[in-house]
Amino acid sequence: MAAPRKTASKAEALRVSQIGDFKERVGGLQQLPSGLVVKVRNPGGLTAFIANGTIPNSLLNIVQDTLSDDLSKEEMVKKATDLKNDMESIGDMMQLMDIIAQQVIVEPKCMPVPTEDDVTRHNLLNPNDQVSSPADLRDDEGTLYIDEIDGLDKQFLFQWVTGGTRDLEKFRKEHERNVAAVSAKPGSADSAQPALGADNG
Repeated sequence: MAAPRKTASKAEALRVSQIGDFKERVGGLQQLPSGLVVKVRNPGGLTAFIANGTIPNSLLNIVQDTLSDDLSKEEMVKKATDLKNDMESIGDMMQLMDIIAQQVIVEPKCMPVPTEDDVTRHNLLNPNDQVSSPADLRDDEGTLYIDEIDGLDKQFLFQWVTGGTRDLEKFRKEHERNVAAVSAKPGSADSAQPALGADNG
């Protein structure tokens, strides 16, 4: 008879989640690894970014790989090692993290870095206010640009969106394991092994 009483007391301890509980799960204030604090919102993981057309077609393969649950830890380490040696893939991954960070950071609003296309567009729309370079379009006083966000902060936000933790300490430990795994000499299973077995930390 002890079990039913225990179950009943457990049920009595439950409460209906409040609106704030749901809002906290998908966003709210978040301290980043750099120590800065931003207001964030997760629109629903990477699939939401695919659905709303935020992610360019050229990056969809990376996203699909990230969403795959079929990879073992050894395969993920190999992918990370291959990525380290593929500058084009690194560029694509950085572009993807920039896109995610711009969408996830609600406050302060984070803007893309002006490009030559922006210069052309501006000059067409403003014949009396011509600019000669993307730097001329920057508002360094009142606007936050994505290249001013620390790379580790972007990684942290990317991991959170893809289902990772919002706990900074856990993120730092996982980041250290990933760095160790990627830094391991390619083809050496022994050198990568400590990173693979570091789950207890």
